[in-house]
Amino acid sequence: MSRINHRQIEAFRAVMLTGSMTGAADMMHITQPAVSRLIRDLEALAGFTLFERNGPRIQATLEAMELSGEVDRQFSGLQRIERTLEDIRTMQSGAIRIAAMNAPAMAFLPRLIADFMKRHPSTNVWMHTENSRTILEQVSLQHYEFGFGAFRSGYPGVVVEELPDLAAVLALPADHPMAAQETVRLEQLTSQRFVELGRHGLLRHQVDHALAKCNARPVMVMETSLSASICAMVAQSGVMGIIDPFTAYEVKDPRIAIRKLSPSIRYDIAFAHSSARPLGRIARELIDDIRAAVHHLTTDHPLASAQL
Repeated sequence: MSRINHRQIEAFRAVMLTGSMTGAADMMHITQPAVSRLIRDLEALAGFTLFERNGPRIQATLEAMELSGEVDRQFSGLQRIERTLEDIRTMQSGAIRIAAMNAPAMAFLPRLIADFMKRHPSTNVWMHTENSRTILEQVSLQHYEFGFGAFRSGYPGVVVEELPDLAAVLALPADHPMAAQETVRLEQLTSQRFVELGRHGLLRHQVDHALAKCNARPVMVMETSLSASICAMVAQSGVMGIIDPFTAYEVKDPRIAIRKLSPSIRYDIAFAHSSARPLGRIARELIDDIRAAVHHLTTDHPLASAQL
């Protein structure tokens, strides 16, 4: 038996859908005799009649109706493939799994992802919060398409794309005398009641190193893993603390002042993705959005910039 070709099946489906050879010809943008020839060839290959002819009218046989169900299933599969190809081309569908540390995941990233999903309503985004070390581990195992956190190059199996330098800032009560200054020197923090970030984070190590280098000795009254918690303590109890620029950007409480520090304390932020798997176009677009937003963060909110 010769092989059936796709054009014959397409003609059969068109006749079943339109109920006539003429309607099928219009649907396929070919002549009616061409459709009739395709159907005759299909019937010859099948070995049985698919349509009973009665002048200009045709009637599908039981065999044709049985075949039609399978043809419809096959065409539905092809249509899904075509839609998927189009979605990939236009980046309209799919899913992205990303991991981010707490600070940008609180408000900065959700705001960007919401805008991103308006442009790509068929795309799902799963964002998980992890510490930076865990992000690198999980990205290397390809559990996430990319990570956003405080890390530098050198982790096996991971490509790190660093962003422009950001700087940590000081959160202090708005009515504190030092709030009148544009920049607070680290040594001025000596004897001030101070909330410190958790000791396992990179920023905590950088803050401790900077304070020790300047011989600054604030009075530690509390330790917390979140900059947002530091801000809450500043507003409620008059303490101060050094926080990340993403949290600082979201501060709207009039009881809290945000000030630059001198010397500045660098806040490392970067993207990480697997070296074994290239980023998809839609993931790269989201990364570009985040990169642009970080740039705007440094220009719209100069306190966040590491350049003093």
